[in-house]
Amino acid sequence: SGYAVSSSFKDSSGDRISFYIVESDDGFAIEDDGSYLANLIAKDIPIDQNQRGHLLDAILTSVNAFWDRDTYEIRTPTFSLEDLSWRVIDFLSAMIRVRD
Repeated sequence: SGYAVSSSFKDSSGDRISFYIVESDDGFAIEDDGSYLANLIAKDIPIDQNQRGHLLDAILTSVNAFWDRDTYEIRTPTFSLEDLSWRVIDFLSAMIRVRD
């Protein structure tokens, strides 16, 4: 359903930060697999409350992304092919910041 991208950046567990570029009739979107935020929820870390919730939303909003509260996927709305290169850089930057 899209392209899997594995970046050269790693999280604290040593796993590469990866995401997907998905094409639809409306354009392209970028999303992760939902495992990172789901893992935090499973550890009882309240990512949707107080300062953590505000910080998470602020980081994602700054790159025009959001997290789906049903699937825990971080994703962007659709955009045109011409915007793909800078959208990928912004998304990856947000993914690094979220993990910090």
